[in-house]
Amino acid sequence: MRSKWTAIGLSLAAVIMLAAGDPNSTIVIDDFDDGDAEGWDLNSPTGLGISYVNEEGEYVIESIEPIPLDHPFAGIIESHWEPAEGQPRFSSGTLRGTIRANTFGTTAGFFVREGDDPIAGSRCCTSTGFGTFYISRVDRRAVPPITLLAMADPAQLPFFPDEDWDVEAGFVGHRLWMKA
Repeated sequence: MRSKWTAIGLSLAAVIMLAAGDPNSTIVIDDFDDGDAEGWDLNSPTGLGISYVNEEGEYVIESIEPIPLDHPFAGIIESHWEPAEGQPRFSSGTLRGTIRANTFGTTAGFFVREGDDPIAGSRCCTSTGFGTFYISRVDRRAVPPITLLAMADPAQLPFFPDEDWDVEAGFVGHRLWMKA
């Protein structure tokens, strides 16, 4: 009888350990509570972007001055979590952050499943130009290179400069969603 209970206990322990190592389990990338942005890179082709962790423990990406809309790099400032680059395990997940645009014509958001050559992926964004939130697919090889997948009604969910919005973007398989 003792060996039966030992076998059941060992089996239960094995199931718990296997479930804890599930490849679909939650992987916390960074909540910045350690006060730094170690592991995050900054890509600012304009040279006007900076990133830092502020006193509240928030990761901030911003431009040090307005970037003209006709700039060749379209004012892109982005940051990547380096350990996730090229790793299929990070192809699904949820991103949360506070988004703010200080000027008209600004687009800010999350670019997920990005490939660097050619640039391709999906974006969950806000735009003061559109005045609302949207999800699009980007593929520089395609014509047109940007396909709008969904857009909120600006009358029901307007986005204006100088407003803070808490945004969550999720992506699992072919399903993308965005909450503001």
